[in-house]
Amino acid sequence: MSVLRKSVQVAVISDSICPWCFIGKRALEKAIVAVKEKLGEEDVEVIVKWRPYFLDPTLPKEGVNKMESYRKKFGEARIAGMLERVKGIGAQSGIQFSYGGKIGNTLDSHRLIEWADQFGKQNEVVEAIFKRYFEQEQCLSDISVLVDAA
Repeated sequence: MSVLRKSVQVAVISDSICPWCFIGKRALEKAIVAVKEKLGEEDVEVIVKWRPYFLDPTLPKEGVNKMESYRKKFGEARIAGMLERVKGIGAQSGIQFSYGGKIGNTLDSHRLIEWADQFGKQNEVVEAIFKRYFEQEQCLSDISVLVDAA
């Protein structure tokens, strides 16, 4: 039996509506696997803690059309290239970005992620939230979406 020699805690500051955060999560997961392969599964422990950040704290609880919000924020000229770039990079990580649906306030999603920490399930809940928003076009300010993610 090996003695645990390394313990690393990683704090990820993220918003549930940030596509780069979803892509970054996949990259972090790959890095953790690589470290464990190199140092030995039993010799390293990586604890990931998810912390809240609000890309747009003014988003309404009821949500607004995602594409209209993007157009307003980034402008029509930039939006097509931005979305295609994110789609391409996401696909390399197994993420199928879809841009329909609504975008809403993420306070309750952050509350759910914090609640999941007491059960050691933050990573699983974050994954479920990201999938619902980015791949299934569900609005994260809808409490039923968050209940399903829990």
